Amino acid sequence: MSATQQDTWSLDEDERVEVSLHDVQKQDAFWQKAFAKERYVRAGLSYDDYAPAYCAGYTGQMQYGGCWDDAEKSLISNWVRIKGDSRLSLDDALLAMRAAWDRLAQPKRARQAAPARHRAANKQRSNPWGRLLEGAVAFKRDLDRSLAGARSRGPQGSLVRR
Repeated sequence: MSATQQDTWSLDEDERVEVSLHDVQKQDAFWQKAFAKERYVRAGLSYDDYAPAYCAGYTGQMQYGGCWDDAEKSLISNWVRIKGDSRLSLDDALLAMRAAWDRLAQPKRARQAAPARHRAANKQRSNPWGRLLEGAVAFKRDLDRSLAGARSRGPQGSLVRR
């Protein structure tokens, strides 16, 4: 099969998407090798249990792109439609779908090619703890400045000699 061969997949009854079969096979091969290392994988379950969830995640990213929250309901519907004999619960399937979605949403090559300042900015934007810490540091800096200014003034704002 050639890398440029295309097929039309019906993920939703109302929508059709052109997906490269090469890309789908590439994603499937990746997850076959990587799934056992994922921390959400439960003992006793095989790749065959996770495959429909991964498929819904990566084909969903190819179809919808954008924000996970906007596509989540459609992804769940797609998984329910294709899960077959998978023994995953919906909660477990959501973890696998999200992993496959995120892998395509932030391709490794793009992160490596981005200049360091863009990687740092993206890391801060995607990490809510980073934003929280950044806000706390700015607050402390402003508080220290205010306290230093208050120390240089005497009671009721009069200047004090040092």
